[in-house]
Amino acid sequence: MYQRLILFPILLGSLLALGTGCPSKARVKQRPTFRCDALGIAPKKRFQVANGEFLGGSSTSLRRQLIKLAWRRAIDPSFGARQLTWRLNPEETARPVLDPEEGHLFVGNEQRFFSSLSAKTGKIIWSKRLQGRVVSAATFDQDRVYVGTTSGLLYALSRQTGKEIWKYQAKGEILSSPVLIPEREDKDKEIPAQLAFTSSDNKLQVLQAKDGKWLWQVKHDPPEQLTIRGQAPPTLHNGILYTGFSDGTVIALRVEDTQQLWKVSLRDNDRFPDVDSPLTFHKGKVFAASYNGALHAIDAKTGKKLWKHKLKFASKVAIKHNEVFATNPEGDIVSLNKESGKVRWKSHFKHAKSLGAPVVYNNNLILGDRNGMKILDIKKLNALRTCLQQHKKVYKSSDLELEKIQKRYQKYTTVQKIRLGHGLASRPIVSSGMMYAFTNEGKLYAFRLQR
Repeated sequence: MYQRLILFPILLGSLLALGTGCPSKARVKQRPTFRCDALGIAPKKRFQVANGEFLGGSSTSLRRQLIKLAWRRAIDPSFGARQLTWRLNPEETARPVLDPEEGHLFVGNEQRFFSSLSAKTGKIIWSKRLQGRVVSAATFDQDRVYVGTTSGLLYALSRQTGKEIWKYQAKGEILSSPVLIPEREDKDKEIPAQLAFTSSDNKLQVLQAKDGKWLWQVKHDPPEQLTIRGQAPPTLHNGILYTGFSDGTVIALRVEDTQQLWKVSLRDNDRFPDVDSPLTFHKGKVFAASYNGALHAIDAKTGKKLWKHKLKFASKVAIKHNEVFATNPEGDIVSLNKESGKVRWKSHFKHAKSLGAPVVYNNNLILGDRNGMKILDIKKLNALRTCLQQHKKVYKSSDLELEKIQKRYQKYTTVQKIRLGHGLASRPIVSSGMMYAFTNEGKLYAFRLQR
């Protein structure tokens, strides 16, 4: 009896709805289905390597892994779980450097160790403890390897044994990589090789590479307001030294006579104007990022600003053909036209923590973050952009709706994911079918790249 009383209003409501013409589910206008066949959507697959770490992704290209683990090595054996108990968020920012002729890798860490390893096997050839933490990449010549520390010491070590040849004490921390100026002839006079580096007291200094003798310097007064801890390394390009300073300026100096060719300010406001990231060169253009939120393209000869793109906390860039890729630590990645600075596409990776500098390998984009590494397919990123443009044109979709679609489908542009202990803060290096990455856990990984 009670069941009949309950069912009667339901049946009556259904009959009334049919009689009054209320829309049924079949009559409700459905949202247009988003299609993008170029993405090659397939079920998610996962892979596991021998050391227990997972590789995964979401596209058909996962049927064949792009990279495979060759070896891994802890630079400092004492840097393990015991040390991590008091280092809540460990960070290793020193990038490994490859000597392709000898097949050696050079890398330093926060635990003050600087080591030379075999690039083939990962075996440690020599290791030396320095006075100060190593937070930047080294550079080398035929006999020596040069590395700076946070104590302001710049070391010249034997490439073969690690024995100290000389050291120079700067007044500020050395937070960026030195650059070698090769020996040259000037007016029938042979000038020996020199070494240029920047320090946290806003100085660009040049030493004699043979014995560490101080030669000359350029100093910029630090700004009165707060700045970010860091320093852009000097970059040598066609006999000209380029570098940035914490007051937001970029300068170009001719090496042969130390004459300043131009100086340009990238400062938009007084809040964190620092130019701390390495400058990138491509076909007569300099690409420089300022921390307060802009990526600039500058004419390398004249210093003329060509274009700028606003990107909060802009980081290092990578270039492929006519495309400039830029990232920031908040998980944003943008593709720009190299000539005009016009946005081609942009994405945001919600779960990417401290997204690092991009590296281009063939048609792939390699990115490091606090979780590890992710590899994106550049062709599929561009295909997704084209599909979104067509969808907007046909269905008059709003920007908000397109943004939601992009977030839903950008996972299909991921070729492979690699989980690494505490992720990456330094940029991986790619050479001769191998990739080397130094993790925040203090371990150096070598991966074989598949074509």
